[in-house]
Amino acid sequence: LIPFVRPEVWRALAGVTGTGALDTVGIVEGRSVARTLNAVDQTLKMADVTLCGLRLTPAMGGKAYYVFEGLQHDVEAGLASGVAALGDRLVRAETIARPHPEFLTWVLQPAPFGAAPLDVRI
Repeated sequence: LIPFVRPEVWRALAGVTGTGALDTVGIVEGRSVARTLNAVDQTLKMADVTLCGLRLTPAMGGKAYYVFEGLQHDVEAGLASGVAALGDRLVRAETIARPHPEFLTWVLQPAPFGAAPLDVRI
């Protein structure tokens, strides 16, 4: 149970992605869908960042990752809160400063194994 979950998490679960002018991007990957959902919510609550997308891969052992953007110091704070929320379920966390404009399109492309987006009512 995640109390007062941020609305951006629901939109990301529905497959909505956001893009814009990117200063710095953070990517966090976890080994548990539930813990990753908690981590993305904590990241959004603890740092002034914007969620760009969330990908769940239940066909790959329950891994999930999310991408967010903001100013470098905000992204680093968001990364720290996401890493803390995932604990031992963390796979990897990265900060990318000044990414290529097409970076989000590439990293948030649909899963290659044909998984349909979740039908989430907002």
